[in-house]
Amino acid sequence: MKAILAAALVGMSGIPFMAPVPVVAQQLFELGAYRLQQGTVIPVGSLNSETPEYFYPDTVYPLEVAVTQSIYDSQGRLVIPAGSRIHGQMEPAPGGSRFVGTSIVIGGRTYSLRASSNIIHDEKDPRQYSGEAIVADAAIGAAAGAVLGALTGGVSVGNVLGGAVAGVVVGNVTAPQVVVLRPGQSFNLTLEAPLNL
Repeated sequence: MKAILAAALVGMSGIPFMAPVPVVAQQLFELGAYRLQQGTVIPVGSLNSETPEYFYPDTVYPLEVAVTQSIYDSQGRLVIPAGSRIHGQMEPAPGGSRFVGTSIVIGGRTYSLRASSNIIHDEKDPRQYSGEAIVADAAIGAAAGAVLGALTGGVSVGNVLGGAVAGVVVGNVTAPQVVVLRPGQSFNLTLEAPLNL
């Protein structure tokens, strides 16, 4: 009997000792440990901190945004840290566009997400009525006024100035509608389904 026991102990000596995994460590990676309810609001903003982003409201654009404020669950636990990235797209909506989020990256892991923003209203493209654009429109209008005056028998200051004013007005009126996300601008996403992490 002693010989059998000794042989068993010698045979087990080649098996490495496995310490039990602490319960705390197991809980950190337990899926389904965190849940945000449908209707939770997540503030987000553009990743571009220096220049505006422009979107034509009749077109779909892929877009990545950043969470601007940490989100906590009903028990006060941090679920979505500020700076987390949400992937989705800008989609046409009446009066502008809407951002629809489809996934979120937290701590290097990607989770499915169903969230959308309210309508981000379109506006006349500010690039078309910036100072440079107005000067260009006025110059084109003034040249047209001068040409028209020459064709009708005489170039006058009135023709040139009238053409310049008309050029500015036409440039402003014909500017396309765009949705603009400006640096530092924030908008809210609302969860359309619970988010389990």
